[in-house]
Amino acid sequence: MCIRFAYFVNSTDVQRNENNTKIDVIARGCHTASIWSIELDNSFGWQLIIGPFNPTACTLGIYFRITQKRPTRVAVAFDDITIAQCGTLNVLTTVEPPFTTPFNKTSLNYINYILLITILLFMLNIRRSY
Repeated sequence: MCIRFAYFVNSTDVQRNENNTKIDVIARGCHTASIWSIELDNSFGWQLIIGPFNPTACTLGIYFRITQKRPTRVAVAFDDITIAQCGTLNVLTTVEPPFTTPFNKTSLNYINYILLITILLFMLNIRRSY
């Protein structure tokens, strides 16, 4: 069995490469084992991790522990936590959407754009008549 999750870290008021924040992912059950650990100040966006459990038949508790060498402001977040057979955990990929959606004359964007222009022109005409 494996665990897959995304994490995000962003610290303020730290020196470059201070690695002030530590994240530990620990499995506790029949045995206590570290699944994954990292020391950092900034993850530079969301990062994806896949870590295996020890191959024992045991009920486990999964713990996400965050510690600091010294108190500083830090944001830590976890998302998309999945536990499954290791072979079934495919690496997630994301495709960046285009910066702008292209217009075509049948798209809802195009229709909304034309409607907005028509309303604005109508309102300007009403203002001029006063």
